[in-house]
Amino acid sequence: MEQTAQTEQTEQALEWLLERLTLCDRRITPQRVAVCAAILTHNGHPTPMEIRDLVWQSNRSISQATIYNTIAMLEEFKLIRKLDIAGSEHTHYDLNVAAHINVVCKQCGRISDVHTDMIEALFGFVAARSNYEIDTGAGLIVYGICTECQQVQNAHTED
Repeated sequence: MEQTAQTEQTEQALEWLLERLTLCDRRITPQRVAVCAAILTHNGHPTPMEIRDLVWQSNRSISQATIYNTIAMLEEFKLIRKLDIAGSEHTHYDLNVAAHINVVCKQCGRISDVHTDMIEALFGFVAARSNYEIDTGAGLIVYGICTECQQVQNAHTED
């Protein structure tokens, strides 16, 4: 039952993404559908290589250049957002382009989304204090240690 709901959500999200490409005067090709589907099925913050690997699982004939060009196009139209994670040698992409907080584990690199109504107020406060014009679409990246890594640390401390 849960699998079916997730599949339906993915299909709806894929439909939405493809509609946006059409509105941006881009043709819907099988290659673009495959890349969009791979990004959606990742369920996280994929790297370009992870997207490529997911695409190649179902269609090895799609070139790496086509995959990377599609990713760049999605980013250009603000349908995905590039995350610049400190200390990571890989670029990650976020399908959620609404203002939210990305929490990054400093040990394992896991990225989690946190949504709060307060982020707009926080951005307003930062803008007022700094006199900067804040790009709220960029969201916010916060670093910490995830629960699993904390458990590992605690296990080593107890030994």
